[in-house]
Amino acid sequence: MGLADDLGVPSKPAEIQSTIDRAKGWMDEVKMILHLKKIKVLTKDKLAHHSTYRVGDHIITPVEVAKYLGVLWD
Repeated sequence: MGLADDLGVPSKPAEIQSTIDRAKGWMDEVKMILHLKKIKVLTKDKLAHHSTYRVGDHIITPVEVAKYLGVLWD
C-alpha cells in the first residue's frame, strides 16, 4: 500500500479511520486480500496513538515502532 507520506494520510483519529475504510472498500472492490496481522498504525499524534482503529471486525491498535521493508520506523 505505502507509507503515510505516500498516501497523504491525516493524523486525526476519525480521518485515519476514514482512510482505512476507503482503502478497505477499494481492496474489496478489486478483490484484494489484506494480511490483517501485518496492518499497523504509526502516528506521533497523542490522541491518534491512544485511539483504536478497525478493518472490518479486526481491531488495529497503534504502535510506537513499525517495520517496513526491513526498516524500523518510530
